[in-house]
This record gives sequence, structure tokens and C-alpha cells, in this order.
Amino acid sequence: MLARFYSSTPIRPKSQPPSRHALLYSRWARPVGKVLMLSIGSYYSLMYLWEYLEKKELEYEKLNRV
Repeated sequence: MLARFYSSTPIRPKSQPPSRHALLYSRWARPVGKVLMLSIGSYYSLMYLWEYLEKKELEYEKLNRV
């Protein structure tokens, strides 16, 4: 009985199974979150790379016109 006192997990009655929504979110939240974060990170890194290269190209063209 003392082991339960020091446990960090909440007490859940054994007769009540978890809801279907909780199972859905616990199963799919992490993979979907990873995909979203990787896609957003890829988008912004490519966008900033494009801007950097565009700026360098404009500087190069400006130097060659003179």
C-alpha cells in the first residue's frame, strides 16, 4: 500500500477503459506532430535559403553592371 503512495501515476479504476478519443490522440499525436514540425522547418529553411541566394545574386548582378 505504501508503494502506491509514492507512485507518480494517477490511480485509475480498472473497470473503466480509456475513451476512444484518448486512444486516438495518444497514438497519432506524436507522429503527426513530428511530420508537421519537420515540414514547417523544411519550408522556412528553404524559404530563407532562397532569400539568401536571391540577395547574393542581386549583389552579383549589381557589381557586374558597373
